[in-house]
Amino acid sequence: MKAVVYRDDGAADVLRLVDRALPAPDAGEFRVRVAVSRVNPTDRQARAGIAHPKQFPEVTPHLDGAGVINAAGEGWMRAGSASACC
Repeated sequence: MKAVVYRDDGAADVLRLVDRALPAPDAGEFRVRVAVSRVNPTDRQARAGIAHPKQFPEVTPHLDGAGVINAAGEGWMRAGSASACC
């Protein structure tokens, strides 16, 4: 799968498109194929180092999006359900 990440604070030019292994959800988890996403002001502020200091060496920014659940672990929603996060 593709992911946008950053390792250093800064403007949009610190963002990098990378390939990641497609994770399999564990029990109580689900995976969403994101159809739409937007840059939330908090994402931009965090990347600039203004809000929410980085807790990990690499960050995948994303606070708002919508898509379809394409895999679900035991005890959770079924694949094919719509999902939104914000």
